[in-house]
Amino acid sequence: DNDKLLLDDNSDPSYMALVNGDNNTNRYGINLGVALTGGDYYVAYALSDVVQKDDTGNQGIAASSAMQHIVQAGYRREVAPSIGLIINGIYRYDKNQKGVAEGQLKGVLSNTFWVGAGYRNDLAYTFNAGIRIRQLQVGYTREMSSGKTDGIYRGGNEITLSYTFAPVFGKKLSVW
Repeated sequence: DNDKLLLDDNSDPSYMALVNGDNNTNRYGINLGVALTGGDYYVAYALSDVVQKDDTGNQGIAASSAMQHIVQAGYRREVAPSIGLIINGIYRYDKNQKGVAEGQLKGVLSNTFWVGAGYRNDLAYTFNAGIRIRQLQVGYTREMSSGKTDGIYRGGNEITLSYTFAPVFGKKLSVW
């Protein structure tokens, strides 16, 4: 939790991890999840970092990463012959950050192009766009910090690639 980081305090293990870090930290973890899906919805539950390991030996870094419980749900609907609307929600909980909610809204054109925006409770705004070409999807997300992370985190860029092995044909909305 960066709000509790004490700068220039040698007794703060999180601060000392940043100062003494060799930028060569490796973290390993196992995530588990299950999802119930239908044609127009999904509901899912996952555990992130069920088993975790890092090679730093630093207690400050180890204490800052905790197992997360994640609940997700989404609904999609065609609102016109070639226009779809998708709403997704995520709730994450861990012992350090407590609860964080996130929501996202996307518009889809011809089951091929999408553009969307989201908000993560007092942490960030997200904007995304993408394209589906047959079974390949390529997406881009820009995250901009807000609230508690403003001034600490500048945001991020994410590029996603996914491939569907079972071809999706027809007019049914298939983008999530």
